[in-house]
Amino acid sequence: MNSKAQTHDRIVKAAHELFTKIGFDATKTEMIAERAGVSRQTLYEYYKTKEDLYSASLKIEAENFDRIINQIDPRAHPAVIITSIIHAMFDEFLATAKFTILDVKLHERINLPKVVVEMGADHQYQIQNALRRGIEAGIFRHDADASIFQATIIMVLTGFTFSNEVVDSLTGIDCSTEAAVAAWKDRLTDLLLRSITRTSEPG
Repeated sequence: MNSKAQTHDRIVKAAHELFTKIGFDATKTEMIAERAGVSRQTLYEYYKTKEDLYSASLKIEAENFDRIINQIDPRAHPAVIITSIIHAMFDEFLATAKFTILDVKLHERINLPKVVVEMGADHQYQIQNALRRGIEAGIFRHDADASIFQATIIMVLTGFTFSNEVVDSLTGIDCSTEAAVAAWKDRLTDLLLRSITRTSEPG
């Protein structure tokens, strides 16, 4: 890798670390330049705006998450595949939810890289295949829909991610410790699976 490519990688890595840690607004270009070990002038030779840097960071995030999802064996039991996808999304939401959801929504100049859009479509395809196999095996409900289920996962995990402090204040239930988060991951996964699992007919 030549020095120009190395400099580029350091800049994007520094931007990604800051964006995921403190968000778009709190991250300043001078902070990125300092962390990357370059001048602001050099940084602007690679990226003209902070929004462009953010889009590059989104690409890194999407590629990292895609690698995790693609490690799931497509031949595994359908419920195992769905569980693995939910768990991967749960971990991703907790790690970078503000980064991947709020900032893009609040800042219209941030463009979603193509890989981010493709990632969503790819995950929906994986869910669709697992649901189809599960329906054929009599495990999942015949009306289980991949796009609706994907949207439901996102809604449930977004709600959990942004409700930790509210839940603690209103109910006294702790959602912040490692043990609590692990327990909630299991609870929410069970809830989501139940929404598509076929139930036995009464009697």
